[in-house]
Amino acid sequence: MQSSQLTHRILYHAMLDMRAHARESGDNVTFQLCDLLHPVLLHLSEAALGEASYEQVWLDLQSRAAKRGDWAKWLQHQLAELQQEPS
Repeated sequence: MQSSQLTHRILYHAMLDMRAHARESGDNVTFQLCDLLHPVLLHLSEAALGEASYEQVWLDLQSRAAKRGDWAKWLQHQLAELQQEPS
């Protein structure tokens, strides 16, 4: 397994642990955010190997956010914030 895959998988498992902890503690916002983002880490691993495109990863994230109501707004807000940061 390549170092990029290892990194993505460790982050994926960390996100799953965070999601489980958030559920147990009743932290709904953190749970939903982890639930939205954890699959992205596996998709990034595929993109790093050339098995998927980063554009597809982005489109999948947008689709997942749109299915979760306010998370689409959150994602658009984050995008706007990132576009204002200096390169």
